[in-house]
Amino acid sequence: MSHELQIFLSHKKGDSERNARHIAGDLALFGGPNVKVICSANFEPGENWEQKIRQGLASSNWLVLLYTGPHTEWDWCLFETGFFRALMGDQEQRRLICLHDPLFPVPAPLRSFVSVPAIEEKVYKLFEDIYLHDPWKINPRIFESNRDAVNDATRRVCEAARFGAGPKHSLRLAPLVNVRIKKNQIHELESGRIPSSATVTGEGGWETVFGKPEATSGWTWRELMEGIDKTSAWEYQICSMMADAIKMRSVQYPSIALRISVRGAQEAEDIYRIGLGRVSEFEEEYEFV
Repeated sequence: MSHELQIFLSHKKGDSERNARHIAGDLALFGGPNVKVICSANFEPGENWEQKIRQGLASSNWLVLLYTGPHTEWDWCLFETGFFRALMGDQEQRRLICLHDPLFPVPAPLRSFVSVPAIEEKVYKLFEDIYLHDPWKINPRIFESNRDAVNDATRRVCEAARFGAGPKHSLRLAPLVNVRIKKNQIHELESGRIPSSATVTGEGGWETVFGKPEATSGWTWRELMEGIDKTSAWEYQICSMMADAIKMRSVQYPSIALRISVRGAQEAEDIYRIGLGRVSEFEEEYEFV
């Protein structure tokens, strides 16, 4: 392995983000530190996206555009491809690649790209260009030692590159709780208290964790905590996670154990592990998931 390949994966925001992450992971799967894939789906909230994108494009050898069809606006992706095209010059190692749903031809502005329809034969050749052939030749042995893994990665990339791609079924394995707090109440987190008027919603039978009837859908924090004993210790820890997330966009220890004891319940108190997965900023509120 004598080269390091950096790929910029251009994609639409929104529904394409999850698929872009899957494609990025599979393209880099056999390269260790020698294959790096940059995609905006992995940029942290609050970062200077345009600066990150320009830096990523300037340092990348390939630009791969994930094109799923003419159903949405592609203006920003076309900006990225135009910026990258201007950087190419006579550098042979820079490549423009359009990975697209085979049902939709490459649009006119992208005709100068290398067309890679999301069919296994074509995507497999893309893996060969990364790992087997010159000039990159990142990991030729993978085609001898574990060709099945390359075939599996090829299949997953094809699936993720098609319009409307997604799992046949999704099963949530744990409840999801969303807490929304007004920006002018955020200071209360420093005191270890979630504002009593904070709204709490969620998914997956989350209400029963707090002794409330399933499908009641929404509560204020004060109402949700009624009938629950000894909340102060774990509420303080949750508040610390929330405060850290707002300040740093990163939390050193993003999960805690909490003991929930509902007064009058016949069962013994339950112990849960709760993790802070995401914080989103709105005009007047923060939402913690």
